[in-house]
Amino acid sequence: MFRRLMVALGWCLFVPGLILTPLPPPFAFGLFMMLPGLVILVIYSASVRRNLKRLRKRFHGLNMAVLMIEKRAPAKMKRILRTTRPKRPAPPAGPPVSAKADADIVS
Repeated sequence: MFRRLMVALGWCLFVPGLILTPLPPPFAFGLFMMLPGLVILVIYSASVRRNLKRLRKRFHGLNMAVLMIEKRAPAKMKRILRTTRPKRPAPPAGPPVSAKADADIVS
């Protein structure tokens, strides 16, 4: 019962925070709602933790944003966000470079 209540609280903070984030400055406190909601969801929901880890591995920009938040977050929040780090971060998006293409550039 407590776990369900905490997951509901996490979603109640995260979704409005996500909606309010792109608004102009008087209403742009969405990040301050979204981050605690995300941390609550990561603590109490294994599927959210797993999906966030998968998204961080797939999208380099998201991974860099979460790493930047980790650096500035309080110690407990930092420790919790660290559990969602991918084992190997995805490389930056771009076309793959083959060895033949490298040889053509050098020649």
